[in-house]
Parts: sequence; structure tokens; C-alpha cells
Amino acid sequence: MRRLFLAVFLGVFALGAPSSAAERADLAAAQRTAALQALTAKAVQAGTVDVIVGFNVPFSPEAELDPKAAAAQERAIAAAAAAFRVRYASIIKRAPDRLRTYTTLPFAALQVTAADLQLLGADTAILTLEDNGRLTSQLQQSGPQIGAPAAWLAGFTGKGQTIAVLDSGIDKTHPFLKGKVISEACYSYLGQCPGRRTESTAAGSAVPCTWAGCEHGTHVAGIAAGRGAAFSGIAPDARLMSVRVASHDDGGSFVMVSDMIAGLERVAKLAKSNTIAAVNLSLGGTAKFTEYCDDAYPAADAAFRLLYASNVAVVAASGNDGFLDGLAFPACLSSAVSVGAVFDAAAAPCDAGGPAARVDDVACFSNSAPFLSLLAPGAAIYSSVPGGGFDTLSGTSMAAAHVAAAFAILRQKFPQAPVGTLRVALRHSGRPITDQRNGAVTPRIQVDAAFEEVQQVNVTIIGKGSVRINPWAVAACTASCSLYVPMGSSVGLRTAPAPGQAFAGWTGDCTRSPCDFDVWSPKSVTARFAPGARLTVKIGPAPGGVQVTALGEVTNSYGSFSGFYPVGTQIGLNPLTVGGEGEPPISNFAGWTGPCQVTGDYCGVTLRKDTVVSARFQ
Repeated sequence: MRRLFLAVFLGVFALGAPSSAAERADLAAAQRTAALQALTAKAVQAGTVDVIVGFNVPFSPEAELDPKAAAAQERAIAAAAAAFRVRYASIIKRAPDRLRTYTTLPFAALQVTAADLQLLGADTAILTLEDNGRLTSQLQQSGPQIGAPAAWLAGFTGKGQTIAVLDSGIDKTHPFLKGKVISEACYSYLGQCPGRRTESTAAGSAVPCTWAGCEHGTHVAGIAAGRGAAFSGIAPDARLMSVRVASHDDGGSFVMVSDMIAGLERVAKLAKSNTIAAVNLSLGGTAKFTEYCDDAYPAADAAFRLLYASNVAVVAASGNDGFLDGLAFPACLSSAVSVGAVFDAAAAPCDAGGPAARVDDVACFSNSAPFLSLLAPGAAIYSSVPGGGFDTLSGTSMAAAHVAAAFAILRQKFPQAPVGTLRVALRHSGRPITDQRNGAVTPRIQVDAAFEEVQQVNVTIIGKGSVRINPWAVAACTASCSLYVPMGSSVGLRTAPAPGQAFAGWTGDCTRSPCDFDVWSPKSVTARFAPGARLTVKIGPAPGGVQVTALGEVTNSYGSFSGFYPVGTQIGLNPLTVGGEGEPPISNFAGWTGPCQVTGDYCGVTLRKDTVVSARFQ
């Protein structure tokens, strides 16, 4: 029997961003006004500023569209980008290498002056303006601490899953990572990809950069998926996609937001044909966001939603600024899985004279906020570095890599589970940790315990019809379906027979309609549909009603009744008189006419074809 796995979007994580150009415009006006003012001040001071513009075209993540609609959207984006290049050719010509456009996202990056910004701000074909800012890296006991060995013993090591690492490149020749990297890409604002290119997807394009800090990507890759004789990463059988997004100038190493977005779009493209469980973004800015920042970064928000709709978790380091009430970008995006760091062993105090750090204490550098998703080990983590060696590094970067690997392990066990379900599972199963700095309580991941937090609902359909699974499923189930939901979720099943068919009842964990239940263990239900016929009960000439009993359900109708039931259904009819409480009825039942088996006032009908019965009232 064919089995279809349904896509699910959890209400608490539903990405309800507007898709039409008109809806996006309503939300973008305030953002554009504020951004234009800030960007103009920056351009006046520096002479130029790097920006990202959003085109005024409808947009939805391609995974939410059918192939025809997705192709039409790509054509609209390409047309908008082409028109943009023509209108602003003179601006682009001054710094052609700064221009970056996208295939599936309606945005473009370029370098402009303050005067250019006024032109862009007045252009109705441009919906949003934002800073193409610079991001930086967010720099043996941690595996057992989060239950990874227990998950391995259960047979779940991330096998068959891929973790995309957007960072400084990965040393794929390192013995800890040998044979792991299955895809490479590079995006560099300054043309610092191999061959002095601004982008490349060739083999070898994501070798580590060569300036200070370039060990970062190899280190987080080892945490996520390294395999060695003495110790291994969290998902030792997972594969890696290496996307190098680092650039460098006199100010040091950095990642442009536009390059990060290009890398995310590359991951989304490959996710159509590869099992990519998570993206690891161990990078971020220094600004503090005390609430979700989707409106401030519409291009990145669109890219994150692109991955979320493709069922890929985007894991982002919360930042290393020690904020107690805010997160760095991009961890502040609502569709990000934001991660802070805890110690995995006793350590020196954060402050001179203060108490020594204990296992699971939140690291003093780790950003914290009420909307932080998860915690994971991130202090003094020993992992691979380029050249075949190992080193100890600390940061929320390291914590993010633990969580990306956790998604790979969970995805191996639950290959069709929605990313939202796995995110809830990690939160519900994690050990609650109180941040002593601000009292915030955030779960620290416990991978093996998360297995129990995902439950399966199986729906089998017999006959011709569909079942909608509320509120979880985007599409109705038209064949046999499996749905993964978080433990304790409330599920409601609603039937829709095909034309000429009737709902014939539930079996399994549903016994009657409506079928509603809480999922504390696996559930299996069967919905039966069969060819139907219509029963019509006419009432008259005086007022009256009828009580209809069929398929275990009772319906009271005052006035005529019509219902559609499976052929062969036994239906019981009883007359209902009409009158006020404590008052005599205004009419009396006088009998039945039609194909009835009459016993007193009772009429029994075996429905074999469309049937009409009359209840006479006087």
C-alpha cells in the first residue's frame, strides 16, 4: 500500500510571513524608512555602503509551491533582477564585483553612495533596503554530556544525513574528516575564493582560507561529524557540505550577509536531491536584538524560510558578547534554531574572585534572551584544525555545531519528521538550565531523550476520500499517510469523501467523529469510504422534526433532513414534535410513508439507493 509522508508546520514555529507583494509591502514600508536613514548616515561617513535590496515581486519558499508555480516565481525574480541591472547600470559599473543576485530569492546586493540610496529609496520596484553587514565567527566530555553515545548505541549516528557548514572552509584531508565532504562551494565578497573568484562550486572551492581564524570551519565540522579512534564528533557517520563564506581585509576576517545568503540558497537547491538535516551557522554580528529581527533582515529571513520549508534546520550561534537580554544576528531570526553555550567540565571562574564554573553552567560569553532556543556545550571544546591537528576552542560556534549534529541524528531516526517537530523534541527533552546571570531557563540538548519526544500518527484510507490532519498537515491525506508530531500534541482528523462516496466510519484509535486525540504514544487510525446514497426525510404538512441514528451517531433535525451515507447503512428514524418547554406540542405525529420498516413510531431504513421518506405531522 502506498504511504505518503505529510509535511507539517507547527503552530508555535509556523512561518507565516506574507508572500504577496502587497502584503510584503505593508510590512516593508517602516523597515525601508528606518533602514534608509541608517544606511545614508553610514554612507555619508564612509563614502559607500554595502546594501541588500528586495524586489517588489511576490515570494514564497519554493518548497511550498508546485513545480509550475516555482518556475514562474524564478522567472519573475530573474526579470526583476535583469530590470534592476539595467536601471542601475551606472551604479553597478563602479563596483561590479559587489553585485550579487539570486535565483530563488528576490534580492540583490550592491555597493552604493548616499546619493544612490535616495534613488533606491524612491524606486517603487524596490520593496526593502538593508545593510549588507559583516559577520564574524562565534567561536571529549561534551558528547556523553548530551547523550550522544547512547544514541550511537541505539544505532543512530547521523548516517545518511548531511550537515552543511557555512564557515571558513573545511580541511577535507584531515584524518578526522576524511571522506566526509561530499559537496563544496565558495562565496566571497572580495573575490577570495580559489582562483580569485567571487563564487565557485567546483571541487576544492571550500578549502580553508589562509588568514587568521581560518581553523574555525574545520573545528566546528569536527565537532559535528568527525570520526576518530579515540573520540568522535556528535554525528560521526554524517556527511558534510562545506560552503566557504569567509573574506578578509585589513579589518580582519568576516562574512558578508549577501555571501551567507548565497550559501543558504545553494544548500536549499541541493536539499531537493540530498538529505540535508541542518545548516550550521557559527557566525554572527555584534548588534543586540531583544526580540525577533525578521523585519530588520528581510533577505536573510527569506533565505532561512527557504530552508525551513525544505525541512532543513538552520542552526545559528547566539553570539559571544555576553548579552543577558538579546541575541546576535542571524540567531535572532524567528526561523533560526538559536544556540547558547554551557561548560562541559569544571572551569576557571568567569570573573576574578567569582565561583568556579561547573558542568552545565552557562558560559559567561554566551548571549542569552527569553527567545533563545537551546543550549549545548561550547566552552573549551577539543576538535580538528587544518593540517591534521587538534585544538581547543570556545564559543557559541562550538555549541551550534553540537545542535546541528543532533538534528542529523534525529533526522536519521525520523527521516520524514518536520524540522519543527524535531526542534520541539529537542526543547522538550533537554535538561532545563538556569542562567545564573539573569535567571533565564533554557533547555540543554539531550539527544537520546529526544527520541521519545517524537510520536507517529498513521492514517490508512480505505475507499475514495481524504483526511485532513488538523492543525498539523499542510495538505490533506489522500492515501495512507504517516505524520510525526511532538509528544502530547493535539490532533484532529476530518474526513472529505470523494464525489459519490460517503464516510463509512473509523477504526483503530478513533471510534467516532469528530476524531480528536492527544498523542502520548503512536496512533493508528483507518478511515473507510464507500459508495453512497442520499436519505431525504420530508416533514409536513404541520411542523415537526426527525431524530436520525446512523453509524453510531445521532442527529436531531427540526424540519426536513438530508444526509449522505454508505450504501447498505441501517438508519433509524424517530419523530420529534415541536413545542415550548412545559407546553403541549403544536402538532402530532401521524405516521410514515416510504420504504420504512415501522415499529410503533419508529422507522427503520436500509439505504440501498437514494431514498425519500415522509414524516406526517398534523
